[in-house]
Amino acid sequence: MRIPRCVRVVLGWLLILGPCVGLARSADLGRWVGKRVFIAPGTVLRPDGDADAKAGEGADLVRAAEEREDRIYRVQQASESEVYIQAEDSSFRGWVAPRDLIRIEDAVEHFTERIRAEPGKARHYNRRGDGWYARRRFDRAIADYDEAVRLDPAHVDSRNNRGLALAAEKDYRKALADLDEAIRLDPRRAYIRNNRGFVRSHMKDADGAIADYDEAIRLAPRAAYIHANRGLAWVDKKDYGKARADFDEAIRLDPRCAAGFNGRGIARKAVGDLDGALADFEAAIRLDPFASSFHSNRGLLWLDRGEVDKAVGELTLAVTLQPDEPAPRNNRGSAWKTLKKYDKAVSDFDEAVRLDPKEAIFRANRGLARYDAREYDKALADFDEALKLDAGTVAAHVGRGNVRSLRGQDEQALADYDEAIRRDPNYAIAYNNRGLVWKTKREYGKALADFDAAIRLDPKYADAYTNRGGVRMAREENDGALADYDEAIRLGAKEAVVFNERGLVRGAKGRLDEAIADYDEAIRLDPKYAAAYSNRGLIRQVKKEFGRCIADCSEAIRLAPKYAPAYYNRGLAWRAEGEFDKSIADFDEAIRLRPQDADSYFSRGLSWKEKKERDRAVADFGEAIRLDPAYMAAYYHRGLVRAALMEYDVAIGDLNEVVRLAPGDGEVHGYLGLSRVGMKEYDKAYGEFGEYIRLAPGASRPHLDRAVVGLILGRGEAVADARRYLAMEGWGSSLSADAAIVGILAARRAKDAAAATRILDDAAANLDRAAWPYPLVRFLRREIDEKALLKLADDPGREVGAYFCIAFSCLLDGEPARAREGFLWLAENAGVASIESDVSIAELDRLDHGPPEGGR
Repeated sequence: MRIPRCVRVVLGWLLILGPCVGLARSADLGRWVGKRVFIAPGTVLRPDGDADAKAGEGADLVRAAEEREDRIYRVQQASESEVYIQAEDSSFRGWVAPRDLIRIEDAVEHFTERIRAEPGKARHYNRRGDGWYARRRFDRAIADYDEAVRLDPAHVDSRNNRGLALAAEKDYRKALADLDEAIRLDPRRAYIRNNRGFVRSHMKDADGAIADYDEAIRLAPRAAYIHANRGLAWVDKKDYGKARADFDEAIRLDPRCAAGFNGRGIARKAVGDLDGALADFEAAIRLDPFASSFHSNRGLLWLDRGEVDKAVGELTLAVTLQPDEPAPRNNRGSAWKTLKKYDKAVSDFDEAVRLDPKEAIFRANRGLARYDAREYDKALADFDEALKLDAGTVAAHVGRGNVRSLRGQDEQALADYDEAIRRDPNYAIAYNNRGLVWKTKREYGKALADFDAAIRLDPKYADAYTNRGGVRMAREENDGALADYDEAIRLGAKEAVVFNERGLVRGAKGRLDEAIADYDEAIRLDPKYAAAYSNRGLIRQVKKEFGRCIADCSEAIRLAPKYAPAYYNRGLAWRAEGEFDKSIADFDEAIRLRPQDADSYFSRGLSWKEKKERDRAVADFGEAIRLDPAYMAAYYHRGLVRAALMEYDVAIGDLNEVVRLAPGDGEVHGYLGLSRVGMKEYDKAYGEFGEYIRLAPGASRPHLDRAVVGLILGRGEAVADARRYLAMEGWGSSLSADAAIVGILAARRAKDAAAATRILDDAAANLDRAAWPYPLVRFLRREIDEKALLKLADDPGREVGAYFCIAFSCLLDGEPARAREGFLWLAENAGVASIESDVSIAELDRLDHGPPEGGR
């Protein structure tokens, strides 16, 4: 979560970025240096040679100083008898005797005495109001300004100052009313237009602010500080070119205009020119080493550069310079938050809130720190309170959205992010965080659009690249995902999770060693990162390094005993090692921890299948399907197990669902064909094997299976299928002899003696004549009789082959009774779903009921 830019609210004529000069101290009056002061009525400033004569207002400098005795100055330098003061709101400066100064901390008491002496003077109440304002007692300041206005309704500065005090209290409507009246009373005063622009900026009315600054510049074209303030308004509009032009002009008008350098630093930082920004902040600080805001800005720059210790030191100096200002506390709190020192962060935000309880951003920032500290209830309370103070606090909408998202309140979270984006369409963080909610809801198109927007608004936003990579990975767009993770890391992402996720993508792309390198780096960055150990274990399982996989997953379990994926991955390794009971135990635990995970049920089902506990396998596959109705592999394996249980009708239902989900998989049609054979639907089986051949023309097995069904159906095409199998596999396959026998029998049934002879001759030429099953070929060539064949069939498997050839030969030779006897024996003794068994069952049906449907 990024830290929103903090807002400082002070008197309009006590600008955020007041200019000043930095000069050497005199030992005698050194105690005055750095003090904020008023000047006594009638005081005339003595210019410091040509430098002051050329500054902004030029010849009007002394006269204006006389007219504006309510200005606040800061003492910059001391000589033997005078001090050099600089106005905080303008370029007015010069030498003055200390006796003509009133320290801010003494102002209330000083002007209280003046009021006692002259109770009817509006200017005394106005000045005491200034003193209260400097102490941040805005209510007391407003009361004094009220009295000044009552005594003199035409006292322009009292209305101006009351307007600024009301703005500090966030009563912007009344503030604008006072400033409007001050302008009506004296439309020539540029500083009042400037102040109204300042208030409008705080009301997020940048266009209105710029209009006021334009008029102020028309009235005082050489007033450098007004150019600087207009530059800040352009910064608020993110028009950094125009902002830079105003800051440059302020510096041209007054080379000592620290506000110009500071503002230009802000603009440079916004466009990523951190070195240029640092140079400008340092120039501003050289000109005014006592300006807390300049040190704050340099501290925030150190924070952006990752030099957090420097940032804390600089921001602490800012706090020291203005201990009663909330903004430095707020900014230092941001640094503590970056350092994950949340107690210190909250303490600074507490103090900022105490100093300015009506500033929403301070509460929002405290909420962000509490969010990171996992104090979600307190964080939510802060966000709610910030939004009560200012419904336009974008950071509070985003922060509240984060809490709601964490709690699964997705719709409420989306509403908060929507509102943040509505109020600030250029706020990249809001798009990023809304994208995370869409990702959680698996609305990947919307998530991708939001991450795209975040990156467009902030091309260096590493988190947005990481998150977009996650969406692309979920959409199996692995090339795009990898590019995003690479870019996030190039931009400086150091989080272990980024390397972990890139490891996932690299693993999916088969770049296994690179994936392991990423997991290694994730573990180096976070040695307690259980997911990285588990994922590295999974890659090692793929690499068949099962022992190392088990070790990695065991470490993940030690670090996070409730981390279900580690049990799951270790279960995969145990199964690969043949340790089915251990694998089932791990899948049991994965299911206990994550009962909605379809993969764990599916994998446990595979282990039950390996143990031939088929009912349990079917149950687990069924639960996987219930949790994920599109789980193709679960339908596939449940179909195979049901076929093994001879539950062919439901097996066919499962396998047809696989075809629906993955219509291009030829092998599934092969299993459908076998199940159709089990159902005695031979014509449909023949069609399924044909579809298998169409989808996988390089596969040999469907030709053999179709040849068997063709033999049952009495189709002469079976001969071509058998020969095709032999052409593809040669005579070295364990099923080559079976294919030859099926082809020979199919040719004889089709009364194609020549085809049968060709296959017999090929078998005689290619099979080992001294080994089984060559005796079957000799029998079919009529070189040996039944008795000799059975004598050579000296084990149960050979006996099945011998009886099959004898029974089918009897059938073809017109001896149905003897054929029936052989087929009955085979139906009882041949293995289930074997060629011999399937053909025997079909032939018994043919003998009893005639040819099967589609048969000849």
